[in-house]
Amino acid sequence: MDEIEVESDTLMLDNSSTVNRSPYLIISSFEDPEKILEQTVVEMNDDLIKMRQATAQVLASQKRLENKYKAAQQASEDWYRKAQFSLGKGDEDLAHEALKRRKSYADNTSALKAQFDQQKSVVENLVSNTRLLESKIQEAKSKKDTLKARAQSAKTASKVNEMLGNFNTSSALAAFDKMEEKERRITNWKNSSFQHKHGISVSRC
Repeated sequence: MDEIEVESDTLMLDNSSTVNRSPYLIISSFEDPEKILEQTVVEMNDDLIKMRQATAQVLASQKRLENKYKAAQQASEDWYRKAQFSLGKGDEDLAHEALKRRKSYADNTSALKAQFDQQKSVVENLVSNTRLLESKIQEAKSKKDTLKARAQSAKTASKVNEMLGNFNTSSALAAFDKMEEKERRITNWKNSSFQHKHGISVSRC
């Protein structure tokens, strides 16, 4: 039986960049919150796909390590039994050789076990971050309608304030006063013309 080599191409991933990078839900007051939120959800979904793919790759690597670990452990136990059997037959040289092979597999088993435990930690971290990202995506989607309504309300209030700011009350009142004065003059002129035409004298008290 050939000695099993320690897997050197163990997949190591830095999964902290996905969930802990720039905050997803910061909305600029100078941009459209709805568009920003939609783009944010798209980016988070892209990250979620990548995280799931990474998790699948690490799980596959973990399974290979587990199989190698179990095979090395079994080989170590087999060579130990062979050493005992050889000693029982009085063949110390063969027993010594069997123990050397057993030690080689035992060392290999320890190295594979360390890699397996490390890989297991990576998988647990990926699964945890994947669930967190899924939660953030659902949170962003649930806030979409609220943010849209809030943005629309802010736009409406801004337009109203702008209209009120551009409205000159003094000028409007002055124009109204001029219109009333003009109307009074026209009325007085008509009354005066009518009285003069018909010889009506109006006494003033």
